[in-house]
Amino acid sequence: MKVAVVSWTPQVIKKELKKAWIDVVGSKPDAVLAFGGDGTFLFSELKYPGVPKLFVRHDRDCGKPHNLSKIIEALKNKDYTVEEFPKLEATVRGKKLVGMNDINVHYAPPGALRFAVKVGGRMLADNAIGDGLVVATPYGSTGYYKSITRSTFSHGFGLAFNNCTQRMKSPVVPEGAAITVGIIRGPGVLAADCNRKTIPLKDKDVIKIRKAAQPARLIRLKGWPLKIEKLG
Repeated sequence: MKVAVVSWTPQVIKKELKKAWIDVVGSKPDAVLAFGGDGTFLFSELKYPGVPKLFVRHDRDCGKPHNLSKIIEALKNKDYTVEEFPKLEATVRGKKLVGMNDINVHYAPPGALRFAVKVGGRMLADNAIGDGLVVATPYGSTGYYKSITRSTFSHGFGLAFNNCTQRMKSPVVPEGAAITVGIIRGPGVLAADCNRKTIPLKDKDVIKIRKAAQPARLIRLKGWPLKIEKLG
């Protein structure tokens, strides 16, 4: 098995993997071990999209040694299942961003963003004014989406109007829905997850948001939670 490591402390993890006779690689891995926080995991999906990932949460400031032998042995023996999670893709002017957590249409200072939102043929907002719109996946609904709406969801995609001048509902639409965001007055920025690459938005830009063709794939070790947090 070939495993890539994404972590703030990669040498520690690589040493443990090599002890178990697992090949540690930087390209074309069979699996990815993400050791760190949510940002580390999202970066691992950005770097190795679609590759099965084992997510082990670890505080960057934690200096306590952990026993990873049981986790690594289960990974080596493929004693796990792989679960798929939908991602989102957003396109504008021929450019594309993909997010596992969310797509963020946001204002660029100093002015607020004016925008319209349509889902399929249904207009949700023809002239919203505020910080922008967050479109989240079920996996990402516990992040930025929750901080805006104080809610989560398990199916479909959630739309959160961010700090708008008028009170707006936060609908959850089916996975197959086509979401269109038109920029009435910018400037703005299009972002996805923790990707440092963003796309500037200007007046009359039209952003198309939909389910990405390729899902994220997470490894669930037998007897362990999907996000492993408690280590010996």
